[in-house]
Amino acid sequence: MHPVTVALTEDDAVAAQRLYGTSFLLRRSTLLRFGAMWLFLLIALIAISLGTDGAGTIPFIGIIILIAVLPICIIVGITLIQGPRAARQAFAAQKTLRAPVDYSWSPEGLSFSSEYGENLVPWAHLHSWLENDKIILLFEGPRIYRMLPKRLLSADQLVQLREYLASSGIAH
Repeated sequence: MHPVTVALTEDDAVAAQRLYGTSFLLRRSTLLRFGAMWLFLLIALIAISLGTDGAGTIPFIGIIILIAVLPICIIVGITLIQGPRAARQAFAAQKTLRAPVDYSWSPEGLSFSSEYGENLVPWAHLHSWLENDKIILLFEGPRIYRMLPKRLLSADQLVQLREYLASSGIAH
């Protein structure tokens, strides 16, 4: 396999963060937490409605809705708005992100080398992977990932990389 030289851009870092953030919001555990908040809201609204004749409950209902909706809005807002800002700041601050890295892959695993060294990560040692139309994220841990912008990969390289990832049993 011919190596691919990846020189990340700020846009790549933002695309990676958006993909990671979106996957976080759509995780089963996140959706269960959101559902629990909404269930609390429903139970509280029913309890208030049954416990009063309706007079003066509008402020309480508003507060309960705010209590249930505000955390969700904060989490989504931080993920979708602050996330890209944080990615830009991290990209500007971390010089190692801007250094070119040569990637290649084989049945043994993912190889990469740069001015900082070289390594071979066996496929079985990768935690998971994600992709969208712009980027592939290869996770070395739950929150640590390598970014491979699709704009730098040929169609054949994409197919081969996906085959290795799929055959290794890594979570997608």
